[in-house]
Amino acid sequence: MLGASLYVAPVMQPGVTTARVYLPPGSWGHMWTGLTRTVKTGGYFEVPAPIGEPPVFYSIQCPHMNKLVWVLQEEGVIVAKNREKKKSTKIPSLRKKDKKLMEF
Repeated sequence: MLGASLYVAPVMQPGVTTARVYLPPGSWGHMWTGLTRTVKTGGYFEVPAPIGEPPVFYSIQCPHMNKLVWVLQEEGVIVAKNREKKKSTKIPSLRKKDKKLMEF
């Protein structure tokens, strides 16, 4: 965690394409897709981590983070894959015991 609004999970091993991340309670946006997830109790999740796109989540409740993400998207620094659906797309709830990847 970088403060209370940004979570970065660097992938340090070659060939790894997923990462297990802990998200604390709150509403989180995925930096690369713009998809959001509300986490009620906190927990670990397996998420995609392709090369060049490490797991990065930001608190959607933080206006400064929302502004930063918007600016980065407008400048082309990050390209949200689901940008046109960003406001209406929600990730289905997953049980912690599910082995499936979150569909970011």
